[in-house]
Amino acid sequence: MGLVLDSRQHSGWAVLRAAGEVDLFTADTFAEAIRALLPPAPVPSPRGVVIDLLQVAFMDSTGLGVLVGGYQRAKRSGRALRLTGTSDQLQMMLSVTGLAAVLEVFPDVEAATA
Repeated sequence: MGLVLDSRQHSGWAVLRAAGEVDLFTADTFAEAIRALLPPAPVPSPRGVVIDLLQVAFMDSTGLGVLVGGYQRAKRSGRALRLTGTSDQLQMMLSVTGLAAVLEVFPDVEAATA
């Protein structure tokens, strides 16, 4: 199926919208898109990144690893990484792995950028 990514700015945040599958074959592309939106501080940049996963049909553990790497990069640069549109399957994975306590999940982009 592949992965389609697009980004935009919203209320001072970079919003990365993903559609398709995040797995071993697409994880590098996903990670590079997140890195591009989180340049090292003190470069003027957004408050953080909101990753909209509403159209992600599947994410494996490789994708979770990319999210953790993005979270760590954001934190090191004094920014935030937030998720929206998480499926029931992804919510379960976040919960089972303990990442639900670390990664902020919001119902939609509006809530995440408020």
